[in-house]
Amino acid sequence: MEITVTRHGEKRMRKRCGINKHSVCRMAGIVYENGIRFCETRGRIHRYLEEVDNRNEEDNELIVHGNNLYIYRDNCLITVWPLPGKILAS
Repeated sequence: MEITVTRHGEKRMRKRCGINKHSVCRMAGIVYENGIRFCETRGRIHRYLEEVDNRNEEDNELIVHGNNLYIYRDNCLITVWPLPGKILAS
C-alpha cells in the first residue's frame, strides 16, 4: 500500500521522531502497517484516543507506534503527536 506524507507530516515526523528526510515515507508505511490502531487499544490510552478522535470532525485514522500518535487520512500521514507522559506511565 502506498502511503503519502504531507509537508506538515514530514516536518513533524523529522522533528519528533528524529528520522532523516529520506526515511520519512518508509517509516510512515511501517507505522501504518505495524502500529496499534485505535480499536485495538484499551484503558487509559483508549480514553485518550477517544478524546482526540472526538476533537476532530474528519474521518482520521489514529495509530500508536512507540511513544507517538500518528494521524492518517486516506493513506496519507497528516501529523505526529507525542503521547502525554501520563499515558506512557501506565
